[in-house]
Amino acid sequence: MHGTLNERIEKLVRFKRNSKELGISFDDNLLEVTRNTILADFFAQNKLAYRVAKRETSYTEQIQPILEKYNTFWKRIETPEVDESFDTLVNQVLGSMNAVGIAYVTSHTFTTVGRRARERRANRTYLIEGGILAVALWALIKGNFDMHLDIPAAYESFTKAIPILGLIAPYVALKPLESPRLKVELNYLRFAAEKTDEFLRENYAERK
Repeated sequence: MHGTLNERIEKLVRFKRNSKELGISFDDNLLEVTRNTILADFFAQNKLAYRVAKRETSYTEQIQPILEKYNTFWKRIETPEVDESFDTLVNQVLGSMNAVGIAYVTSHTFTTVGRRARERRANRTYLIEGGILAVALWALIKGNFDMHLDIPAAYESFTKAIPILGLIAPYVALKPLESPRLKVELNYLRFAAEKTDEFLRENYAERK
């Protein structure tokens, strides 16, 4: 069967509701058997979700290594070393959780490979913005020196420093913003895990 577990169950619920609206009578037991079959098929393929449904573990527990990996400001803004075992854990846990379909979380956001790729893209952006800023500052300050000062040595030293200052300014100013961005994504991850736990346990408990 295709689609997430949530999508499959929602289709069954819509079918039942639409049938009643059209005056079509179906045996509720047959629909319940279909629902249980959907759950059984899904749990047979997603062992972690099955353990969560039975309260043997939870996605809230399973994501703790991810939360701990990025639990400080400095950890959130640094470029992590590639950690294959950690990345495997992230992909397995989030892949299992996404298959349930309550809230989609991109694993690339949290893997060390994904973080490094994001860092490279951000650095290219900082360099481009820094280049533009350097040119603008150089032109502005050069004009002010030309009009108001006549100190050749100071002028030359200062204008040589402007491109460097302009290049690093965006990195210094924008790099710390990675921390609140990732913190928002971590909060969403926590929310998604909690809601997925609830969904699985409710559906597992309602089986007949």
